Amino acid sequence: MTLDELHCARNLVPKYVEHVREKTLIAKIYGLFTIKVQHYNAVHVMVMENTLQLRNEANLERIFDLKGSMVNRYVEIPDLVTPTGSKPLKDKNWLELKFQVPYKGKRRKKLLATMKRDVDFFKELGLLDYSLLLGIETLTEADPHMKNTDHQQRIGNKLYHIAMIDFMQVWNFSKKIENALKTKIMRQSKTGISAIEPQAYADRFYKFMSREVFIR
Repeated sequence: MTLDELHCARNLVPKYVEHVREKTLIAKIYGLFTIKVQHYNAVHVMVMENTLQLRNEANLERIFDLKGSMVNRYVEIPDLVTPTGSKPLKDKNWLELKFQVPYKGKRRKKLLATMKRDVDFFKELGLLDYSLLLGIETLTEADPHMKNTDHQQRIGNKLYHIAMIDFMQVWNFSKKIENALKTKIMRQSKTGISAIEPQAYADRFYKFMSREVFIR
């Protein structure tokens, strides 16, 4: 972790603890640690929940890291038909592959309500650049004891692993500089980059997830 991320985490924790008492898609934080070794700079580490609790790693079909932004959000892969395993794909890959998560009715409504609550929480704290980590695993054996959780939902022979991650970026001076550099110097899309103010980031993120990922 950078020092900025460490300071963000320390400020976040009290409100985070209250927020995650209710249903959430945010990956759990287990602890913050600083490792000091003589003659070396201190290293700051955050230990978080592993939300990809795979039944069988060989059956991991795809992993996506989705933000709702389009600039630099494509990963070149040799064959889009072949499963990519642990190589995370991005937003443009998702649209190109024409994937969708088949949550319907009450299941979709509950998931989007949980996501909206999480996004509003990030927005309130001035956070941005977070992602939805989405893993798709093909199940080859029936498991009568398998239960759906906040981060795992089974539909047919697919197990969807879902979590909101990478949420330690604040809208600070460096992010404002990044925004200005990309939009004014590099002439990148103002609405397509990741470094935009938290309100706009939250609205774009939720719009993409509700319209392109968890489709009616």
